[in-house]
Amino acid sequence: MNALYIVAGVVLLISCVGTLPYIFPIVSRFDAGISKQLRYALSMSATHPLKTIVLVIILTASCIAVFAVPFLLLIVPGISTYLMSFLIEIVFRKCTKSQINNKEDLPWYLE
Repeated sequence: MNALYIVAGVVLLISCVGTLPYIFPIVSRFDAGISKQLRYALSMSATHPLKTIVLVIILTASCIAVFAVPFLLLIVPGISTYLMSFLIEIVFRKCTKSQINNKEDLPWYLE
């Protein structure tokens, strides 16, 4: 029974950490309720596991760097967010490509 709780905890932790890099860009990009945004983030993290792993590594490395050298709090969040945006943009393009029918209807972030 203890092993079941450990496995359930690990699965829950992985799903929470995997959705973390996607949730704020989804909030800023899409207009939906909180439950839909969480579903979008979870589905993006599940359908793009390699990019999610890289995003989590970048996020973890930036947190470790800030805790190690507090002065880096002024620099590291901006740099890590900038690096993460390139990977997130690729995922967003794949997810929204089916919704765009015409090249003239491209949103500003896909031009």
